[in-house]
Amino acid sequence: MYFNKTTQRFKKVLLSTLLVAGIAISLLAVNGFTTQESKSDSISQQSTSSVYICTGNSSTVYHKSSNCRGLNNCKATVKTVSKTDAINTYKRRACKICYK
Repeated sequence: MYFNKTTQRFKKVLLSTLLVAGIAISLLAVNGFTTQESKSDSISQQSTSSVYICTGNSSTVYHKSSNCRGLNNCKATVKTVSKTDAINTYKRRACKICYK
């Protein structure tokens, strides 16, 4: 009998602790605090997002939109690449027009 009461009390304490912890984590997320996992999720979403680059020799930027007026001067072709490739492979920086 004593064992059952102790076990039930332990379960109640554990459940209430988990509930409080869950609320605390939710509040942290709402207030803009992030965990390492959510940061890495954000980074992986950035790296898989598509951007647009001009393939001309003098091109130095990548664009968020294929309709950006910065691409109007492109004499070569406009190519869709991942943001990671634009930065690492093509050595491009963000366009100051479409990434304000």
